[in-house]
Amino acid sequence: MSIPVWVEQTDGKFTASVLGSSQIRATGETKARAVATLVSDLKTDTTGELMMIEWPVSRESASYTDDEIEFLRELTAEAYRHRDEEKTLEFPG
Repeated sequence: MSIPVWVEQTDGKFTASVLGSSQIRATGETKARAVATLVSDLKTDTTGELMMIEWPVSRESASYTDDEIEFLRELTAEAYRHRDEEKTLEFPG
C-alpha cells in the first residue's frame, strides 16, 4: 500500500508527515532519516490503524454531509498553503 508523505525542511531538520494528518510525523537530520523514522513509527504504533476508504468519483453520484464538505475545504486550503509556501521559496521576492 502506498501512503502519501509530505517532507519539509525547517531550521536544518526534516519533518515527514502522513499527508492530511498533523499527528503522524517524524523528524530527522536528513530527509531519509525522517522518512525512515516515520515508517518505523507506523510499523510499531499499536494505538491506531491507518485505513484507506473509498471516496465518490463524481459529485452527481454523491451527497456530501456538512462535515465532509468542511473536510474537503480544509484539505484544499492546506494544499494551497503548501503550494504557496513552495512557490515563495522557489521565487523569493
